[in-house]
Amino acid sequence: MGATFISCDESSWPNFATFVTTDKPDHSPVSNLARPGVFRRNISLSRERFACILNPTTETFDGVIKPLLDEAHERVARAARAKKRIGLKRREAEPREQLTKDL
Repeated sequence: MGATFISCDESSWPNFATFVTTDKPDHSPVSNLARPGVFRRNISLSRERFACILNPTTETFDGVIKPLLDEAHERVARAARAKKRIGLKRREAEPREQLTKDL
C-alpha cells in the first residue's frame, strides 16, 4: 500500500500520523516519493491541518516530530476517551428491560 496509518486504536479513525513511502495514485505525487530512500511523515495538527516532512534528520525527528506526534496522539486519544464516556453515559441512561417470569 505504501502507507502506514497510526491511530490510537487500529480499528478507529482518525489516524494522527502516517508514514508514506510511495506516490501511488491515492497519494500526492508532489513529494516525488519515487526517489530512492525518500519517505514522508504526515502528522495531524488539527482536524483540517497536517504537517508533511520529507526524510527528517534525527535532530528534526527528536526536536520537531516527536513533540508533534505526542501532541497529535494526545488530541486524538482525548477525543476517543470523551466519545467512549459519552457512549457509556448514553447506555446507562437507556431504560432497562424488565425481565418477567410467567408463573
